Amino acid sequence: MDKASLFYLAVIATAIGIAFLFAAGFEPEMPKTQEQLRLTVFETQKQQIAEGEELVVRVEAQGTGIASIGISLNGKQVEEVECGQTPCSHEFRKIVSDIGAYQLAAFAFSAEGKRVEESRVVYVAPQENTCIDNSRYGSCGKEKPFYCLEGKLVEKCSECDCDSGFECVEEKCSASSLPLEIASLNAGSSFIKPGTYIDVFFELQNNTEEIARAGAHYTIEVVFYSPSNEQRFTESIQLEQELLQGKRAAKKVSGKEFVLEEGNYSLSAALLDASENIVSRFESLEKIVARDDFSAPAAPTGVSAVFVQGKALLSWNQNSEDDFAAYRVYKSSEVQATFISYSFSLETNLNSVEITGLEGGKHFFVVTALDHFGNESVFSDVVSVEAS
Repeated sequence: MDKASLFYLAVIATAIGIAFLFAAGFEPEMPKTQEQLRLTVFETQKQQIAEGEELVVRVEAQGTGIASIGISLNGKQVEEVECGQTPCSHEFRKIVSDIGAYQLAAFAFSAEGKRVEESRVVYVAPQENTCIDNSRYGSCGKEKPFYCLEGKLVEKCSECDCDSGFECVEEKCSASSLPLEIASLNAGSSFIKPGTYIDVFFELQNNTEEIARAGAHYTIEVVFYSPSNEQRFTESIQLEQELLQGKRAAKKVSGKEFVLEEGNYSLSAALLDASENIVSRFESLEKIVARDDFSAPAAPTGVSAVFVQGKALLSWNQNSEDDFAAYRVYKSSEVQATFISYSFSLETNLNSVEITGLEGGKHFFVVTALDHFGNESVFSDVVSVEAS
């Protein structure tokens, strides 16, 4: 064969081989298309903002192997976020306080380190709008924690802080609850009837070097304990006035919180701060008796009376009942007449009394004893004085 015939046979064989490969499902591998890294969105809500106003920038980029996007102001990077896919977009926010012109740039990086960037100028102008205290929009007011928001002063302590002695709680400044101590604790009565209310009195003392501010919140937990019964009551309280170092504040917890069953109780209390941490404990030496009692005390004995220097002096022996509460003194101008109450609830440690302002003539007196359950004794022996 000549050379021309050989060439045509080679071409035919090659064509047949290629056709055979395609018939067998062969597909040639095509080169992958690389998407070029580029910024597709670079938007600002405003080209000019007021000082203290928030600059909002939306950036979007596309490209194979995109790694991150971000913004910068005057060449200083403000924020950069990582990208996990293309396109990658993010809304950036930045409060700008200083007046002037700024070169704002948006950029994108690829995994290979390639960077694309676009820039523009934004302007920050003086803030003309003010709140009632002359503070400018988007700035803290003249007093903490107020913030000027679109013409209104609102509490925003996360931005504008709190004064000393106060703490920021949900954007409001609350008086810090210093670790005060319970200095005293007692019940309104040592003897009560079961099912009746009992008041609890206590004092809080500031032993810190700081001032405990009015309005500081605490919780008092009161415990009445007996071998067969324990009753716990909690109540929220707050300081009504500031408390300097070493000073005390007297507090009372409403008796409507405390209703005891029959028994002999000890009394203790714990003080919790605003974070519910226990800052002080106190156990009272006082014992409380809850019982039904219908027995009256014995009538006072040894009652005597003399008239000296224009006044009647009465005295008697001290009663010894454990539930004794007070004495009552009655007087009358006639021994057979109904006695008229002269005085009520003398202190338990008093077993004498001075009576002044008596008209001339004879006056008669009796004394009774009362207990904490309201029971009253019969009259003592009658005594008398001659007033002149």
